[in-house]
Formats: sequence, C-alpha cells, structure tokens
Amino acid sequence: MADKDLLWNGEHQHIVVLFAHGAGAGPDSAFMQFIAQSLADNGLAVVRFDFPYWQKVRSTGIKRPPNPQPVLQDKMLEVAATLAGRPLWLMGKSMGARVAFQCVDKAKARGAVGLGFPFHPPAKVERTRTHELNNAAAANLVVQGTLDPFGKEDWVKQQQLPENLELQWIEKAKHDLVPNKSTGVSDKESWRLVATKVATFIKERS
Repeated sequence: MADKDLLWNGEHQHIVVLFAHGAGAGPDSAFMQFIAQSLADNGLAVVRFDFPYWQKVRSTGIKRPPNPQPVLQDKMLEVAATLAGRPLWLMGKSMGARVAFQCVDKAKARGAVGLGFPFHPPAKVERTRTHELNNAAAANLVVQGTLDPFGKEDWVKQQQLPENLELQWIEKAKHDLVPNKSTGVSDKESWRLVATKVATFIKERS
C-alpha cells in the first residue's frame, strides 16, 4: 500500500494505532479526525485508511454496503504489515472495531480497542457478536455509551466476556459516544474524554 493512501497523525511517535472506520462513514469523518488528532496530542501515532468498499464510495460518491468481514480483515492486515517495527495497536469505530478485534493475533498487535462496539444489531440481541471479541492479546478495551442501541450497559454487563477485555463507559451516550444533550456535554468534550481513556490504556500497556 502506498503511503499516500494512509492518513497519519503524530507519524513519528513510537507507538502506532491503526484506526479502522465504521460502516457508514469513512476515515475523514469528524469523529475519526478528532480522535486521531487527540491521540496524537497524547503521544501516539495514528494511521487511518479506507476499506475497499469505501474507496469506491469515495471515487463514485455513491453509498454502498461494506465488504464481507474476510475482505475487511484482509485490508486491515495488509495495512498492518506496512507498520512493522513499532508497537502496534488495532482500533476501530463500530464495524471497524469488529475487524480490529479479529485481526489482532494475525497482525501480532499488542491489543485491540473498540469505540462503540456493535455487540448486536439494534433490537436484535439474539444476534450477539460477543464471540468476535476473543483474541490472545494481553489486554483489549471497549469504550461504549451506556445507551448504545448496539449494546447497552445493562445488557453488556450480563454477558460472559473475555477476561482480557476492559470496558469503559460514557454515561448517557449512544453509538456516537456523545451524551444526551441534557447532560450539557458537547460532542468534542466527550470525544476528548474517549481519546484520553484510550491513550492512557494503550500507554500503560505498551
């Protein structure tokens, strides 16, 4: 993969976080840009990239469904292979978090971070994806809104989750990790908190 296809923040930092986008927005979304820069400000290098289907969205302007999981995973592993030589963490937003957790072992990464992990489709708790959280990393992290329809706090806490997984919660937040307006917390204030949680977790374990 050519370097021009990658989006870097804090490129010269020692620890690298490979950050995968979700199904409905690409790596240049406001959320991903803010998180990437905030992590760089906290001393981490962050790399963002396009999944194959998003490359077509970008070139045609027409929305399309994501590639199958094996294709998404192959792409993340392809990018990860170009980042050898520095401590590597895999991170993703929603769908990208599913990919990150499943790629950790093959990528020989230190661990995975999920921002808004889609534990199940909304209102379909029987279609759980908790098995996708299993990997051999020493430690993984999910930052989740307590009101996320893809996995609310009360439901998630009832599940049998891997011992190497840590959960950190954003109170009264949904899938965008922004609390309800009644809290008075802005999107950027919440996202800055998310980035601080992630940076602290990674730096303490690298």
